[in-house]
Amino acid sequence: MGTSYFLNQKLFKPFLTTIAHPTKKQALSVVLTMVAMISAKWANFLSIRKKELKEGINVYDTEGLLLGKSKVAASNAIRDGLIVRACLRTSSFTVPLLYMWMR
Repeated sequence: MGTSYFLNQKLFKPFLTTIAHPTKKQALSVVLTMVAMISAKWANFLSIRKKELKEGINVYDTEGLLLGKSKVAASNAIRDGLIVRACLRTSSFTVPLLYMWMR
C-alpha cells in the first residue's frame, strides 16, 4: 500500500494538475492509479520470490521423483505469476469503470 500511495501522491498527482480537460483527467487518474497498484504488487511479488530466483525451484518428473533445481523454471514461473497478477488487477479496475461509464 505504501508504494502505490507514494507513486500516486508524489509522482502522478503533480502530472494530473497540468491537465485541464476533466474527462481526460479522470481517465488518466484511473490509469495511473492502476499502474501504481500493479507496480506495487510486482515489487511485493518479486521481493517474496527473490530466493526462488537465486536458487531455482525443484523440478519433478511425472512419477514425482526430484530431477533437480532449475533457475529457468523459476524465472518462467515468476514471469507467469507477474502477468497473471497484472491481468487480475487490470480486470478488477476496468470492469467496474466500464459499467459506470456505460450508465
